[in-house]
Amino acid sequence: MSYKKAHTLALQYFKKVDPVLYVATGEIVLQPLRSKKDHFGHLVSSIVSQQLSSKAADTILSRLFALYGGMCPSPRQLLATRKDKLRKVGLSRAKVEYIKNVAVFCKDLDWTKFTKLDDAEIVRQLTGVKGVGVWTVQMFMIFSLGHPDIFAPGDLGLRNAVSKLYGKKAHLTPKELETLAEKWKPYRSFASRLLWKYLDV
Repeated sequence: MSYKKAHTLALQYFKKVDPVLYVATGEIVLQPLRSKKDHFGHLVSSIVSQQLSSKAADTILSRLFALYGGMCPSPRQLLATRKDKLRKVGLSRAKVEYIKNVAVFCKDLDWTKFTKLDDAEIVRQLTGVKGVGVWTVQMFMIFSLGHPDIFAPGDLGLRNAVSKLYGKKAHLTPKELETLAEKWKPYRSFASRLLWKYLDV
């Protein structure tokens, strides 16, 4: 199924199950997501970006990739790089350890087989790597793997968007947000992207 068709089906579905979401986001145009082949690079970028502004994260990533000719290193290249050298680009000690942990996990990984696992198993395996949390895996599945039905109830942006859209004075708890998102299945990734965009505009 083409992305355009899937997007159209998602909007038609939201019109039926959640008119509030449909009316508020029906004019928003989402750009097609292309599944990224550099899954390791996406995970490294996600870890580096944790708890940083976009500007700070971009600066550190630029310095990191400059060590490897302006590109994300392979897992083996990263593992061969001294920790003190990685620290000099602006990474904390913890993040150096985390991206090295991800490199160990990925260096011999068969991505063809891994990406065919179900969502729960992908979450289970990746969160077994120290430094990779559930939210990071959820973003990975939406933006790198292109899975259509992923929702991150702990995401602050989604909580803010729902509070604004539905006129709620207080944020829903992650559990309440997860319950609300049940009606958006099987298009929760589309709903998430629409809500993030809605918050921006």
